[in-house]
Amino acid sequence: DKEMDDNRNARSQLAEQLRVMYDTLDAQRSEAWHTEVSEKLGLAPEELTEMRLPVSEGMQELLSSPLWKKKLQSEYSVFSKMDRGSSRAVRLAGGQEAVEEAAKLIQAYGPVGVRRLEIDDEQQGLLIGKRGANITQLQESTGCCLEIRKNAGMLHIVGPAGLVDDAQSIIQEMFATQAHH
Repeated sequence: DKEMDDNRNARSQLAEQLRVMYDTLDAQRSEAWHTEVSEKLGLAPEELTEMRLPVSEGMQELLSSPLWKKKLQSEYSVFSKMDRGSSRAVRLAGGQEAVEEAAKLIQAYGPVGVRRLEIDDEQQGLLIGKRGANITQLQESTGCCLEIRKNAGMLHIVGPAGLVDDAQSIIQEMFATQAHH
């Protein structure tokens, strides 16, 4: 029995040491991100506002897309980073007003839809178009974010729940039309 107790104690001490190490690593990563963002925005680190906003899985996928990262940076001067883990959240960093405006935009967005379509190389090419012209135009016209994951042969369509089905139909129609040519 004593041996079992010793083992349990040793195990719980190791678990605690690991937890402390992970917390330290998270804190260091946070600090590095904070510094990087303040440099990119030309703000002193103490002028940087950081906000953690709980979000749905769909919203997390939308905000992780290159399109939305770019939108938040160019239109709001806000950088975003996903908090992975048990509680889904996005971390926003920037000037205080900018962060508040970006948070309002995200909170007012409404339900997010996510669709995944398997696509082959030819369809990927069709979707992208010359220098990305097709995908850019499709994202603007559908109001959805289209992300091609080449190695997985998948297209992720993410956007307002009501528009995702329409975007999927438009894309499938485009594939069907092209297949006949």
